[in-house]
Amino acid sequence: MLDEMLEDIDESWNELLKKNLKKKLEGIFRELSKKPPYQPKGKDIFNVFKMPIDKIKVVILGQDPYPTEGKATGYAFAVPPKFGMQGSLSVIREEIEKEFDLDKHSNSKEWKSLEHWIKSGVFLLNTALTVEIGKPRYHLKLKIWENFTKEVIKYISEKHPCIWLLWGRGAQSFEENISEPKKEVSDENIEKISIKNEVNYVLKAPHPSPSTYDGKYGNRLFCKIGHKNFSYANEILKKLGKEEIIW
Repeated sequence: MLDEMLEDIDESWNELLKKNLKKKLEGIFRELSKKPPYQPKGKDIFNVFKMPIDKIKVVILGQDPYPTEGKATGYAFAVPPKFGMQGSLSVIREEIEKEFDLDKHSNSKEWKSLEHWIKSGVFLLNTALTVEIGKPRYHLKLKIWENFTKEVIKYISEKHPCIWLLWGRGAQSFEENISEPKKEVSDENIEKISIKNEVNYVLKAPHPSPSTYDGKYGNRLFCKIGHKNFSYANEILKKLGKEEIIW
């Protein structure tokens, strides 16, 4: 079963997922087999690993998949176009619209699948790759995927240093697994920070929770005034000589 699930991952992940972490994954799925239905199913669980590791520009750490049946895509925050805009994703979109002065929810049907992010090199990794249907955060709370996620973060940060967007305490708890050299980017140092390819750059903001979002004044618990995760990430990419993300 596991071999079939990993059939479509990019070969750059073979060493990690098919060799180093194979026993750990087998243990995870033995545990999941004893639990109620979960999603996503089959190969979709590992969709994010279809991206070659050397194509990653930005890693965004999510929490777990959407618990409503059919909404989980294998990519953090993304939702199939047939579904409505989800809470956290809507907050993210609102912030991008303000930051880049975009039309409100322009092309939102296509936008919410986040395929354009993925094609641009944004690696949308949930810290738990599965969720029990109807029970949000349940597999996250059980820490079924925690050690696996730590190994993935370490592997990326060592093999291909990049930009990391850590939103919320959950995502930020994995910061210690990002290998050195790494630098935290903030309003205070974005203009003077030295940019090098071999460094992991970390940008932080609280989680984009819709329960604390105020569209007029911005989400004080997400992208604060002057704290521009998206444009700062693009500024780093530009200094590295890489193509910017079309958020």
